[in-house]
Amino acid sequence: MEINDGSASKNIKTQSNEMQYVCLICEVRYKLESELRLHLDVVHTDERPFECLVCDKQFNHKGHLNRHIITHSDDRPFGCIECDKQFKRKVDLNIHIKRHRLFECTICDNKFKRLSNMKQHLETHSKEKHFQCTICSNRFRFTSDLRRHMKRHIDENVDYECTLCSNRFNCKTDLTLHKKSHIDEKIYGCSVCDNKFKTLKKMKQHLKTHSNKRPFQCTACSKQFRLIGHLSKHIKLHNKKKKIDT
Repeated sequence: MEINDGSASKNIKTQSNEMQYVCLICEVRYKLESELRLHLDVVHTDERPFECLVCDKQFNHKGHLNRHIITHSDDRPFGCIECDKQFKRKVDLNIHIKRHRLFECTICDNKFKRLSNMKQHLETHSKEKHFQCTICSNRFRFTSDLRRHMKRHIDENVDYECTLCSNRFNCKTDLTLHKKSHIDEKIYGCSVCDNKFKTLKKMKQHLKTHSNKRPFQCTACSKQFRLIGHLSKHIKLHNKKKKIDT
């Protein structure tokens, strides 16, 4: 594909003189005309005059060829000063070095990738409560705790009811914490016997034991069961017997 440099590299004036040279093919902007011409020569051409002598791959820019040639070499000239790891390209070394740049807590040995996380961690070493609620003056160490607390004030007119015991709360978080107290309680009673269960599902499953219906049938021996769990155990016996026979 041939490019008419005269039309493609036309100097289009913009409000800012900093990026006044615009490629009319892809609209990329450059400060200097020489940068634009280089862009046209490298990007918008089908010519690939630079050929790799190892694999015959061709490139439209010598710099691209040089980067490619490195992939055929076992040399790793770029070494990390923090560890013994070595790299073929400097750009890969720079990416690796960033992993060593951790923010370390000055009080303990904890390290963090982000400065903000380290600063938040530092607050755990302090008993000072810098963040104050503007409604009730309660103070908190972390902004996240303050936000959670403020939500309670916002939800004061909202009513959350526990479906297990009818207790009511004005904060959904309080309701969630309360529900955990029911985990060990067996509140679902069987209407036939005195058995009680933690969940409605288990109670309904138990009710089937009081029924003469056996809807689950074994395809191997036609034996029928009340519960699918009993059928599953029965099928395992068939499978075990097959293994012994073989």
